[in-house]
Amino acid sequence: MGPGQKTAILLHGEAPGAIPDNAWAEQHLHRDLYPGESAIMAIGQGYVLATPLQLAVMVSTVANGGRVVRPKLLIPPAPQEAKDPGIINHWSAATWHMLRTAMRDVIDRGTGTTVHIPGIQIAGKTGTAQWRGKKTNAMMVVFSPISHPRIAISCAIEHGGEGALGCGPILNRMLRQFYGLPLSPNATQSVKATLALEKPATGVVASVNPYIQARPGAAD
Repeated sequence: MGPGQKTAILLHGEAPGAIPDNAWAEQHLHRDLYPGESAIMAIGQGYVLATPLQLAVMVSTVANGGRVVRPKLLIPPAPQEAKDPGIINHWSAATWHMLRTAMRDVIDRGTGTTVHIPGIQIAGKTGTAQWRGKKTNAMMVVFSPISHPRIAISCAIEHGGEGALGCGPILNRMLRQFYGLPLSPNATQSVKATLALEKPATGVVASVNPYIQARPGAAD
């Protein structure tokens, strides 16, 4: 679904991320994974690594009910792009529907209400990436509309705090622009406040860089 393997986009140096198994643990830790480590990986903790681009592929797969779409460069046009892998048949149609319904509830009444736009179907998931004692990275994924998805977005902000507070206003603004809706004054102010919250030394705040890996950490 994305994490743990390169997306095959035609960019040099793409990071593969990691969904560790015992073979990975033997190579990197010189032991098998402990049962507790396997359990916390279910919510993205431990040694899990993912890039924002991989998360975008993952959420688009959920939106499409199991159909994986490879990310492609539009400008400039890239020849000989890898073909889409096709359908993931791991789960039933009912399971995919349950996931999309739960992600809709995240936006409508859960942790992702900062993205909510009246009259627009949006599904998403907030996240907070923990990183070695430093301030958490804000992460969030969304897709819209739910019934016939047209767009999927992944947001990651270094040292941005919680996903809903850091990424939510930015995703709200992006979706409003996608649908040609006026920007919410509150959302615009929130975006400015988020960007001014804390800038890393590099000056990079919101990243969709496929080279950057982040630990998704504890789910909100």
